Amino acid sequence: MRATTKEQGFYSQIFKLVLPIVIQNLLSAAVNSADVVMLNYVGQSAISAVSLASNYANVLFMVYYGLGTGATLLCAQYFGKGNMRAIQTVEGIALRFSVIISVVVAGIAFTMPQMMMRLFTDNAELIRIGASYLRVMGVTYLCWGITEIYLAVLRSLGRVTISMAMNMMAFALNVFLASSDFRSLEQPVLQSQRRCRVSLN
Repeated sequence: MRATTKEQGFYSQIFKLVLPIVIQNLLSAAVNSADVVMLNYVGQSAISAVSLASNYANVLFMVYYGLGTGATLLCAQYFGKGNMRAIQTVEGIALRFSVIISVVVAGIAFTMPQMMMRLFTDNAELIRIGASYLRVMGVTYLCWGITEIYLAVLRSLGRVTISMAMNMMAFALNVFLASSDFRSLEQPVLQSQRRCRVSLN
């Protein structure tokens, strides 16, 4: 009877940890899907350009995921031992690497976005649309690198609801802004398309 009670408590605790993480991953996929739907109204060229430019975000995601996973494993061990000082040290080291990488990529995205796009395509229209997209994304790279490490450390401490809440806010804000003022949000992309058409004509 005692073993059964312990197992029920264990499964209940696992469920409380896993459910927010599952919801977080679903919301992340929903945000990306919403972006694709929005870009569909802009045009096929915008979808193609953003798809190519997003390759850099995919690489950064793998870097942040690796840093976050490593930090999570170490912090979880130190949390079990009650060593909060070591958790702060691990978090600081992971943040330094993450911020340095983010600053470098963001700096290139701000100053040389055309060069970044030329690695994937020679199409002038896609390069111009993708370059304007990368300049905007440069800001998010900086924020992304910081938040991923913090959220990974929070998950290792069992505070998974914070990450889920942030993803819910991001999804709601994304959909709200898209439905209320989508044209103004996509103005840089549309301006790039107009300049391309003028230059080609």
